[in-house]
Amino acid sequence: MYSGGGVPQPKPPSGSTAESLALVALILQGIFTLASVFLLSILGGISAGFGGFGVTIAAIFLVVIIVGLAFLYAGYKFAYKKIQSGDYAGASTWALILGIIGIFTFLIPGIIWIVTWVKTKDAVNEQASMGGRAYGTPSFGLPSAPAMAGSVPGAPSPPSVPVPFSASTCPRCQRTATWVPQYGRYYCFPCAQYV
Repeated sequence: MYSGGGVPQPKPPSGSTAESLALVALILQGIFTLASVFLLSILGGISAGFGGFGVTIAAIFLVVIIVGLAFLYAGYKFAYKKIQSGDYAGASTWALILGIIGIFTFLIPGIIWIVTWVKTKDAVNEQASMGGRAYGTPSFGLPSAPAMAGSVPGAPSPPSVPVPFSASTCPRCQRTATWVPQYGRYYCFPCAQYV
């Protein structure tokens, strides 16, 4: 996924999971559709001897095949491709639609589409929590920066502190601390405290 500035941005974890689930749902949908075609051909041969009853069964399977093919197209075009491009909000609605209808046609792919919908919603939330930063930048679980005396909401922030050249070690555990430019300080993840 690429941001507006052309800098490659990794996908949120739930986005990768949603992409994998959508692919599994598409593969299973294809397998079940092919199985329906196989059953239709068998029932078509058997139905010749049963008259109207066989035609009814064949018509039901024909509808299932058409729905299966429509699901394959919609799942690929409107869900999987959007997930691949990082448009999780756009894919979310289609994953839910495919999941609800899929439960009534082919149960297992329908359930997988529902789980894909949940993961696309998680990916949307993860993207929102990134706040324009590359995913994986230290932000989760870190205490917020202390409020500056006399700060005014909406006022420009003070100039950023340059990254120091020397690596800092934690005085508690002696491990290398991570520089957090957002707070202008080093943070020790094993100790979960600023150095």
